Amino acid sequence: MKTILARIVAISLACAPAAAFSQVSISAGAEFTSGKFGDPQKTDSWTVPIGLKYETGPLTFRLSVPWVRVKGTANRETGETINSLVNASTPGQFIRGDGSDECLVSGNGKPEDDPPAGCPNSAASTVTTTAATTTAPVVTRVPQSQSGLGDVTASAFFIVLDPAESVIGLDLGGKVKFATADRDKCLITTGENDYSAQAELYQTFGRLSPYLTLGWTKKGDPELRDGTCTKLGGRTNFENPWYLGIGFSYKLSDATSAGLSYDFRQKLLAGSDPVSEASLFVSQKLAPNFKLQVYGIAGFSDNSPDWGLGATVGYTF
Repeated sequence: MKTILARIVAISLACAPAAAFSQVSISAGAEFTSGKFGDPQKTDSWTVPIGLKYETGPLTFRLSVPWVRVKGTANRETGETINSLVNASTPGQFIRGDGSDECLVSGNGKPEDDPPAGCPNSAASTVTTTAATTTAPVVTRVPQSQSGLGDVTASAFFIVLDPAESVIGLDLGGKVKFATADRDKCLITTGENDYSAQAELYQTFGRLSPYLTLGWTKKGDPELRDGTCTKLGGRTNFENPWYLGIGFSYKLSDATSAGLSYDFRQKLLAGSDPVSEASLFVSQKLAPNFKLQVYGIAGFSDNSPDWGLGATVGYTF
């Protein structure tokens, strides 16, 4: 799941010329998303980010600090559900899993070499195979409600090709997601830093401004946790995904623009889904330096929200 600031930045890059002088912009917004993420129970998420942007010549620096509230079973950043297996032979014992029939699984979906006693695949298990005595584990998601400051994201981009002087504009840069949120709130954060390298292609053709984003993320591997976010030992082995964004902005008038974007990210775990979602937005200049944007989201995979709505306001000094 992407934050509102990241989505708005990606769309606005399509029509952002190089700054001939230094300027500072601030933004604030709110986004609500809801979805089941492959789980019977839905996860609702509120994100309220504050953004800061500094442009000087070909360089652009951005910083985003969000407040987040999540209610459900899915991590708002990765789209992965925090699953728990209830071992019927040990009532009340919750062990993190990925929806398989094993009591304890690693992040790649394979059983641990030495699962805890009492699990069906444990050497110490007393579970038998007769119909009268078999006690199979039941997959259970434990809904949680968590809120607080989220992870801080910082980025720096350099204009390699200026669209005003070249056939196409090209920006290269990087992003770092710092694990500044409370690590025990496993619906809000993974508790690990992520590092991304990204390229942006864009150009303006009359009223139309298309863009293409391509990036790669080195994901931090979070600690294994149960349905109440308690540490279990060991780490989830996330893949390092490629991601793609494509979209356009169309100028309806001097003050109003509308556009559409599509975002895709490779799956993080062998048994999970990729991120796949689209956004439709409208942008309105309320004053020369003051802009309002509203947008809607539709998800097409179990690692994306089913739907979402958001708005952001920005002011340039």
